[in-house]
Amino acid sequence: MKAILAFFLFVTTLFSAAVDCGAVPIEQFISNTLGSGVLLQQCISKPTAYVGELLYCDYYLLTTNNIAVSSAKFNTIPKFISFKAQALDISNTTSDTNINGKHYNKTLLYRYALIPHVAEEISFEPITFNLLLKVNLDSSQRITYAKECPNGSYVSQISKSTKQTKLNVMKLPTNEEQCIYIGDFDIETKVIRPANNNDIVQLLVGISGIGDLSYSFAPTFQIENRDGLKTNISDIISEDEGTANGLISKKVFVIDMLSTNERTYNLKLTPIFCFSPTTQEYYYLDADTISIFFAKNTSPFGQNSIFDIAFFSLVLSIVSIIIVAFIIYRYYSKIVVRLRNISKHNRSSNRNSTNSVFSSDTSAIYLTEALRQKERPELLITGLNDYIWERLQIVPTSNKEEVVRAMRNSGIPSEIAEKYLLLDEKNVQLADVERYINELERCIG
Repeated sequence: MKAILAFFLFVTTLFSAAVDCGAVPIEQFISNTLGSGVLLQQCISKPTAYVGELLYCDYYLLTTNNIAVSSAKFNTIPKFISFKAQALDISNTTSDTNINGKHYNKTLLYRYALIPHVAEEISFEPITFNLLLKVNLDSSQRITYAKECPNGSYVSQISKSTKQTKLNVMKLPTNEEQCIYIGDFDIETKVIRPANNNDIVQLLVGISGIGDLSYSFAPTFQIENRDGLKTNISDIISEDEGTANGLISKKVFVIDMLSTNERTYNLKLTPIFCFSPTTQEYYYLDADTISIFFAKNTSPFGQNSIFDIAFFSLVLSIVSIIIVAFIIYRYYSKIVVRLRNISKHNRSSNRNSTNSVFSSDTSAIYLTEALRQKERPELLITGLNDYIWERLQIVPTSNKEEVVRAMRNSGIPSEIAEKYLLLDEKNVQLADVERYINELERCIG
């Protein structure tokens, strides 16, 4: 039994040695496998197109069943110089295909929506991809490359390029009328009526389909009698939805409408002239006549006020500024009076210490500060002016004659009022100011 087992091991060793001697190096084996098992394709949706027609440029990776793709990225991002290009956000989709009787898994890596600008023959140069791939070995290959691939697979990073592709771009067929959109589109309209008849009615004009809707355009309407009707395009909503099946373009015009009259308006959309690359013919986007009834205005401001938002915003801003200024003025005055009362209270609290100097409580209130500052003349005049402002409600100014006239108008006798002119700010004495305050106080009673 041991002899049989030893013979079997000897034969197996000889067979393995024979296989090893006939096998190619692992690097060459992997290169040969990837050379025939990996393909890249750059595909344009059609070989001939019109200027402005929507096309697609797809990049496919084809691999045999024994090759798994870990990553596939551009070595350099393609540049579409003669096109308006947009990369579409798609998920990698895989399908089965056969080339020359060999089965491949075909994966869509990238898709670009292209719109050619010029009529000419355009060449799409080869694009290089960086690929990270895993080659899975079959049972016999696992035995052959057991040392190099103990896990039964081999990971390799390679660069591979697409082939050059060409596209012939043609001009649109000759036509006198201006073509607005190129593509296959449908149009629909919808009226959004508010709960309040005096609010704006919105008319929505929606265009959708396969093609390019980026051209700057605004729809117009034919109206027999538009007296009192105001219209304004308040918004344009554009949306391009990229899917594995292509690019679906949508555009919605939001039209605000308002009337000062109670009546019905019949609106007929001016047909939009388009070209269909599918039928290679021109056609019109048209819609049925739209009837919109406007009720009688019950708004106290009038319907026109809705279109005068900017004016009313300006008025509201001005009114707000006036209100704020008035509030500031009111509170400022109160704050000033409050501060003066506090000052007066403080001066009054010191009255006991100066009672022997002043002949009356009133003069003591207004002249205490001047006394504490060694009877400075300017402080004496300040105390007098405070008295005049608080007791007579007269604002002292640099023009003393105006102050005297205001005193007379307040009932102060002329001979007493005119004494104000004799009080010199530089030479005035405490006794003079105190005496004058007392005389004014007696006049006020």
